Amino acid sequence: MDSFLYPLYRELKKLARGITSLDLRAKEKFLLHAFLLLIFGDMPAVAKVMRMKGHNGFCPCRFCEIHGVRYPIGSVYYVPLARVDGDAPYNAITLQKRTHKRFLDQAEEVIMAGTAAEEDRLSMAYGIKGVPLLSLVSTLTLPLSFPLDFMHLIFENLIPNLVAHYTGNFKGLDDGVEEYTLPPKIWSDICEIGSSSGDTIPSQFGARVPNLERERSYMTAEAWQFWVSFIAPIVLRNRFSKPRYYAHFMKLVNLIHLCLSYDMKVGDINTIRVGFQEWVVEYEK
Repeated sequence: MDSFLYPLYRELKKLARGITSLDLRAKEKFLLHAFLLLIFGDMPAVAKVMRMKGHNGFCPCRFCEIHGVRYPIGSVYYVPLARVDGDAPYNAITLQKRTHKRFLDQAEEVIMAGTAAEEDRLSMAYGIKGVPLLSLVSTLTLPLSFPLDFMHLIFENLIPNLVAHYTGNFKGLDDGVEEYTLPPKIWSDICEIGSSSGDTIPSQFGARVPNLERERSYMTAEAWQFWVSFIAPIVLRNRFSKPRYYAHFMKLVNLIHLCLSYDMKVGDINTIRVGFQEWVVEYEK
């Protein structure tokens, strides 16, 4: 990846120093400066740019240093707050945050390892494989200059996985001690109602939502966003065995609405932060 990013890095250095440009209105030359502040991408792409192990690694998060536990089947790690075997649980509010200096110190420790085995051990523990080339760009800060991709995070991952949980199709897991799975007949009715709602929803709201039971592969991020925001709150009401599952779902819906609102107050930021922390804790319970 760095071999492709190096020409970009050289151009960014030139732009930061400034290039001679022409102001047509004033008919004079001036020095134009441009600075790279943010880099967007889905999780695999950003992991490559940041030289990280990625979202399936033992230390997968680019913002904190939470460690995963291995999923019973395969080599994928899951990163719950709660822990087993006597390990202390993580606190969503006080997670060890990554900082620019700490990230680079750990990256340098990995590449300076004396043996390949030691390099692999450190890389796994830190979730970092090396020093990112773009860390040389002075206007970028690790990891804050690499914000999360809301589309993939929420509408391509969280919501489809939540639906898989509700229908008993999430990685072979059952309800455990809970009773949140929707019976097949009820889920079929929900999907039929949601699909047929397109008959009375103006096309200005977006594309028609497919039948989630028969045509789930046609669901786009836009369709998931519309379904969770406007259709699901109606079709899931009074469908769960216990009201608290619906109440928990609606907390998520309200947080999504708040995140997507055009007018956000300062206090809303803390509401979102605390709201998602509480939602995850309740979800794990």
